[in-house]
Amino acid sequence: MPGFGALPDVESIRIYEYGRLPKRTLKAGAAAATEFALPAERMPRLLDQGEIGACVAFAMVEVLEVLHYIETGQRVALSPGFLYGHHRDEKDDSWGMVASDAIDRLRQLG
Repeated sequence: MPGFGALPDVESIRIYEYGRLPKRTLKAGAAAATEFALPAERMPRLLDQGEIGACVAFAMVEVLEVLHYIETGQRVALSPGFLYGHHRDEKDDSWGMVASDAIDRLRQLG
């Protein structure tokens, strides 16, 4: 029986350990941020994937919608079903997507 959702990913050079990233030092007397909030217009929609097992496609569509809004100032509603159905390799035989593979396919195919 096929699994649902995000498939286990392989190690990637794009995956970083937070503790190893260079940190910006604060200027003398400056306080470190204690919280962070996204502006309401940049919040992604909350969507229900049901029993499709396409959480990666749903998440990526929301990221693309927010990036489109930042670039153009206009909200669009993209299709997670299109992304899930058209951005999987021909060899995919289970439900779900590997996040890094989906990102690579988006870069290749748009």
